[in-house]
Amino acid sequence: MANLKTQRKSSRYERVMARLWCRVVSLGLVPSSWPGQPRIGPVALEVVGKRSGLNRRVAVTWIELDGERYLISMLGEESDWVHNARAAGGEVRLKRGKSRPARLEEVPVAERAPILKAWLGRAGASKIPPKYVGLDRYAPLEEFERIAPRWPVFRIRPAA
Repeated sequence: MANLKTQRKSSRYERVMARLWCRVVSLGLVPSSWPGQPRIGPVALEVVGKRSGLNRRVAVTWIELDGERYLISMLGEESDWVHNARAAGGEVRLKRGKSRPARLEEVPVAERAPILKAWLGRAGASKIPPKYVGLDRYAPLEEFERIAPRWPVFRIRPAA
């Protein structure tokens, strides 16, 4: 299998737009959630880099299911924020205007598929998430079960 990171290398345009979007989200210049069900919304995730020790920030989209909020890595296991959050013991800050501490708990693989399906069902209206996930947003649950080991899902909790 080819290296997933090289398969998913984003274009210069995507990198610039991601930085711009992260800035807009972190300043709170977008709505806290988008209309529709299940609820989703943007937030800037800040985490200490595991090698650099510097704060890293990336825009992510949370999804709310059964009263719980989750973050899904659009790039799967290759996402830097996933590695950094694990190295930081799940201790992160979420920013949308105001910054607040949070803790991310990784969801067991066996519980990920319905969350992934719901997330892609909403975020997949854009062409970008399906490009990385490799599934159509209407794919059957079995397809999400198949990819679940490669797509980290984190439950957002208040900081300890």
